[in-house]
Amino acid sequence: MEPPCGQSIVKCEKQKDDGRMETQKRKQNEKEKAERRMKIVVYAICVGIYSLVFICIFHIIFARDNFRTILIRLRNMKGK
Repeated sequence: MEPPCGQSIVKCEKQKDDGRMETQKRKQNEKEKAERRMKIVVYAICVGIYSLVFICIFHIIFARDNFRTILIRLRNMKGK
């Protein structure tokens, strides 16, 4: 009985195995690409959060110093 691929059974099985290997390689490559994308997204999110925290801390410190300066000026104005 002739295999469906028109070749010997050994060659036909080898082609099937090669096709499976290609599919596995393609799936592995897609998985690795997805992992790289996920790492990039996580890194970008971490950088964004770090930037927001840094900006918030800077504004809190700056606002506190400004508030102290305003209070000192108000106290000095009352004394005049």
